[in-house]
Amino acid sequence: MKPLCASVSAFVLGLALVLSCSDDSPGDADAAVCDCPAGEPPISAQRLVRETATANLPTGVSLAARACSRGIAISGFCELDPNAPFAQMASVDAGLNSSNGWQCRWRNDGVQATTGTATVVCLVPAE
Repeated sequence: MKPLCASVSAFVLGLALVLSCSDDSPGDADAAVCDCPAGEPPISAQRLVRETATANLPTGVSLAARACSRGIAISGFCELDPNAPFAQMASVDAGLNSSNGWQCRWRNDGVQATTGTATVVCLVPAE
């Protein structure tokens, strides 16, 4: 009987505490005070910056990479010269690299060099 009474008493006290603290009106003494740092502002188009690097792609495996000059790298993409013959080009890999940037690797099995561009999308700090 004692454990049951203790459990019921604890439940009633807990419920009373929750109900007494649930009204967070600013004038109430029990209202929570937020001393947290300000949250991250929303991401706007002005905070997303593209930076590019173009590289010559001779035959063999070639690399183009671009690092963010400020901010952090969040995405990127790779492009080949639109006027170059692509029949002999293969994408080897692409992605974020350890230099806070984006890298593109191609394999050029052709006899002609072409150019490739690595573009990184950077999130710059809010001002």
